[in-house]
Amino acid sequence: MSKKGGSDSKKSDADKKKKAERAEFASPRANIADAWDDAEDEDSDGGDGDLETLYVEKEVVFVAEHYERAKKCIEDGNHANFEEAIQNMQVNMQSPTDMSNTLLHWAVGFNKLEMVRMLLMKGARNLANEVGVTPVEIAIGAVDSGDYSFFEVRNLLAITLS
Repeated sequence: MSKKGGSDSKKSDADKKKKAERAEFASPRANIADAWDDAEDEDSDGGDGDLETLYVEKEVVFVAEHYERAKKCIEDGNHANFEEAIQNMQVNMQSPTDMSNTLLHWAVGFNKLEMVRMLLMKGARNLANEVGVTPVEIAIGAVDSGDYSFFEVRNLLAITLS
């Protein structure tokens, strides 16, 4: 094995360890750095890491621009623009560049009760992301760790999705 191959292997192992450590937090905020790292890796490998790309899977078209716009509204707490952003979009689409998180993962992760409610009214489901974490698990984990501000979100999800 050449030195370069060994170095790549060590880097790969370090990247995997870093991702595993981040996955422990089970939050979209904790995983966003991985998504950007992956997109950058694709660009450096000559692949398509462009967030403007359309992805098609199971007849659901992922439009990165729409997803990013709605996600930004969640981060900013902009309810009016969020309602407009999700009006004509599939709310259960999973981002291929964001750990397969849905908008519900983000709304729960940022503890945005009204946005969670809007997504649920549009048919959002409790889908697992690529590390197997669901929005309900994010809310339960937050409450179990002592952050009782997530109590209402957790209860809404429990009532709606059970």
